[in-house]
Amino acid sequence: MPGNMLGGQIEMGLITKNTALSEIASVSRNFEKLSKWLFLNSFRPDETTLSQKYGEAQAELIAEALNIWEDEALTGTPVSANLYTRDEITKESDKGRSHLFFMPGEAGAPWVVICPGGAYASTQLLVEGFAPALELNRLGYHAFILCYRTAQHGLMPKPMDDLAAAIRKIRAMSERYHVQRDAYAVLGFSSGGHLAGEWGTAELGYRRYSLPAPQALLLAYPGSSTVLTLDALENGKGSPKLNRLYLNMILGREWSEDALHQYSVEEHVGTGFPPTYLIHCLDDNTATPENSRRLSAALSARGIPCKLRMPAEGGHGFGTGVGTPMEAWLEEACGFWQGQIGQGS
Repeated sequence: MPGNMLGGQIEMGLITKNTALSEIASVSRNFEKLSKWLFLNSFRPDETTLSQKYGEAQAELIAEALNIWEDEALTGTPVSANLYTRDEITKESDKGRSHLFFMPGEAGAPWVVICPGGAYASTQLLVEGFAPALELNRLGYHAFILCYRTAQHGLMPKPMDDLAAAIRKIRAMSERYHVQRDAYAVLGFSSGGHLAGEWGTAELGYRRYSLPAPQALLLAYPGSSTVLTLDALENGKGSPKLNRLYLNMILGREWSEDALHQYSVEEHVGTGFPPTYLIHCLDDNTATPENSRRLSAALSARGIPCKLRMPAEGGHGFGTGVGTPMEAWLEEACGFWQGQIGQGS
């Protein structure tokens, strides 16, 4: 299994922090299949190494996660699954662009669905998917990484359909996956945090799909407020191009202000919204920390348990926070989750 190039040939060995992005697909048949999803609608893999792309600490975590995933695949563990049947994909071809990856934790443990970010233009499966999955495994949890549909104008509700399909599949296969059928949380980063937040609403989320509520939502720098994104766009805050792209992806180019309110999570917090953990750095210039402040305030007004952590520095896209002051935030978030069901602090 290759990790580095020697004389134009791939050296057999595990993926390391120095493995080039373009080499990942050549490691094994499993990684060849995986690479189809890793870079879908994202950057084209080149000779950039994992450490050059993500930094030393994140690269080491990503490499370890990928190697563990490969090891599980070689044992016959169902580490990869389509969300839809062939007939469903034939009728609606873009359903073939969604997928689910599994990294098993302790037998009988609760599980987490991870929704990576990417402004609904892509899914950042490495830094916001496999890396946090490994951290969750270390804490004992099963982790499922969702590759939901992206890169279409007017996506909604397709990403929500994909999240619902993933949860249905996991519950239906709970014995095979060795998970507690209904003991789950949803972890979302950036736009994935918006998706996870919407899953908690009555209008668009779990109730609409007749599925059980998650025991908690764990949200990292979520772009949860479309109304705030519009404000940023109109007032020249952040990147106008990114803000417009984000709204276009969610609602299409002809969106209206009324439609934006429909998808602003903080405006739809009601009875049954799950307990929520939020982390958002004050220097985040991509998704303003006001997203999390507003959502936290809405939750508090409804008496819904919420914990908001706002480090001064860390920016956007820190993932697990490994190698930074946010390093243990996932452990803290899972402690909050378990505390809501009487099993933690």
